[in-house]
Parts: sequence; C-alpha cells; structure tokens
Amino acid sequence: MYGTIEINTQDNQSIMKRRQFLLYSAAGIASLGAGGGIWLSHSNGQPLTIESALGKLAALQGRVVISTGEWSAFQVFRHLAQSIQYSMDGFPEHKPEWFQNSVGQWAFSAFAMKGAMHHDLSEPIPGEPRWEVEGDVQSALLHLDSTLRKFAAYEGPLQPHFAYGVLAKQDYIAAHVMHLNNHLSQIRV
Repeated sequence: MYGTIEINTQDNQSIMKRRQFLLYSAAGIASLGAGGGIWLSHSNGQPLTIESALGKLAALQGRVVISTGEWSAFQVFRHLAQSIQYSMDGFPEHKPEWFQNSVGQWAFSAFAMKGAMHHDLSEPIPGEPRWEVEGDVQSALLHLDSTLRKFAAYEGPLQPHFAYGVLAKQDYIAAHVMHLNNHLSQIRV
C-alpha cells in the first residue's frame, strides 16, 4: 500500500555539499562588504610568483616538516603537485559550466584581488585519486618542486580549472601560489 522509498546517500551528500557551499558563498559575498572575512585574507605583500613559491619549498627541503592539519605533510605536497599537474593534463572532474562561469570566476577574482585564498584544506580535488596517508615527505616535496618548475616551463595549452574554468597562465600561476600558500599555513618545521 505504501511502497518503499529508496534513499540515495550519495545524492544526499552532494546536496549537502552544495548547500554548504552556497551558505559559505553567501557568507563570503556578505563579508566583502565588511572588508574581508571567512573566504578572503590579505596577502601581506607576498608576491604570487613561481619564484616565491619555489623559495618557500627550498626552505623546507632537508628539514623535518609536519602538518598541523588533517592531512599529513606527505598528502599536502602530493595534493599540491597533483593540482599543478592537472592544470596541464586536465582535471578528472569539473563543476558545471554555469558554476565555473559564475561562482567559480567570482571566487577566483576575489582571491586574486586579495592575493590569498582560504579553502577546506582537507577537501580533495573532485575525482582526485586517493593516496597513501604517509610516505617520504622529502620525496613528495621534491616532486612538488619539480612539478612547479615543469609548469613554469610549460608552453602547451592549459586545461580549465575544475571550479574557476578557463584561466590564462598568469592567473593559473596566481591560483597555484595562493593554493600553495593556503596549504603551507599548516606546515611546520
């Protein structure tokens, strides 16, 4: 008489993530009028260049580094390298085009204007493969350094960012450096 209702928990999780994102988006937009807020922070004059990023990585090489966040330092460095590689090879999954052309572009513009980003530091890139939690931190750091240098020299077509959409190389540099800076906020020597 009543039948059964099938609940797809994966769909429910997606809906919850979308709702959470929209709430954070609204808070971020509201915070712009208040001069900053949960999404944005000032860059403190840090240049958004590959050279500045490589300098930060060089300062960590040969030292014992740990992460104060949910991810190990190994995971952080692997994630950062993978993000850079995806900008050359293509991201495994993308936000819808409407998202990239609206919220995604707005978010990137806001981050670029402030010179810094804040995002969930334990959120993987959509479709990103899962890796081991622990591994050789220095090898992962050197891989990140190498991938960043490869990107600097790369002259081929850049792939759309999964959330921001199509970016020019200079914009991708800024995005990668802001992403790196945000994650390095949880790395300690």
